[in-house]
Amino acid sequence: MKKRRPEDRLNHLASRRMSMSSPNAPNVISPKVTELEDAEGQSKTATNMTKGRIAEWIGDPDLLRRLVLRSDFVQ
Repeated sequence: MKKRRPEDRLNHLASRRMSMSSPNAPNVISPKVTELEDAEGQSKTATNMTKGRIAEWIGDPDLLRRLVLRSDFVQ
């Protein structure tokens, strides 16, 4: 039996909901789908921010010095 992913179920429900609505009805997205999309967007934003910080650190010539100083204080 094929394992179903949560996204498949949401897509199925959304397409079924659209087929059951009248042609003149406005397109309304379910709150659950909107929340999922918001969470995915927030995750992508956080990932991009982290990537940006890492890129800044790599380009920073004082990074090694700061890491050495930090390790001296930790000991």
